[in-house]
Amino acid sequence: MPEWLAELSRADSVLVTLESEGKERSVELTADGIGPVTSSLTQPVVEVARVLAGSGVPATLILSDRAAAIPGLAHELSQLSQDGVAALDVGAAARGALDQRSRIESPGSELPFVIRLPAEVRQGPLSPISISPPRSAAPPSSGTSPTHVLCAGLAYPIRDVVLWLGSSVPSSERGLQVGGPMPGLSRKHCAVYRRDGTVVVEDHSTYGTYLNDRRVEGSVVASAGDRLRLGSPGIELLLIAVAEDDV
Repeated sequence: MPEWLAELSRADSVLVTLESEGKERSVELTADGIGPVTSSLTQPVVEVARVLAGSGVPATLILSDRAAAIPGLAHELSQLSQDGVAALDVGAAARGALDQRSRIESPGSELPFVIRLPAEVRQGPLSPISISPPRSAAPPSSGTSPTHVLCAGLAYPIRDVVLWLGSSVPSSERGLQVGGPMPGLSRKHCAVYRRDGTVVVEDHSTYGTYLNDRRVEGSVVASAGDRLRLGSPGIELLLIAVAEDDV
């Protein structure tokens, strides 16, 4: 898995071949497809970083080589830190532990609880390397007007009548229940509808609606391929254009 994730951090997709019952089976993994799986691991990290970034203390966020390989994680963190994100080289954590073993080891049965080391120790002989955002992190807008909202593998048509997205849309409204009650998600979070040949996303939330990681201020025109995120860490949906014969 670490090798697959590392490959996905450099390319849009990777072909994985596994052997089962004497037969080889192949599947193509994409950065977008694996995102919902890895988000349960990465979002707690992003939330902690968001709190640290909100404290106003300058800091460079440093990731292990394996964490840096998780698709999208470095890009999300780079949006929070003005000082950027860096990755340690392979084995840096283990070498650091060995270098500082006198500070963290215990000759007895009790283990010391170490949460902070001097700055010169954290930097040590290690050289963090800058991370570039993954190619799939901010796909270019197609300019084509979307026809559907893609949620959990199902496509919901966008029409002139408003489609409400939220945790508890009233049954009297045309709506899509997304995620259920959870922090950061409003009952009627945002509206998506067609107007004068374009598709509009309109924010009605307390916690923010984001289009391609940019917060929607009031309303914005959307294009096919745009990523729509409700709240923070929130739930991410995709705006797609379906061929006319398939609508």
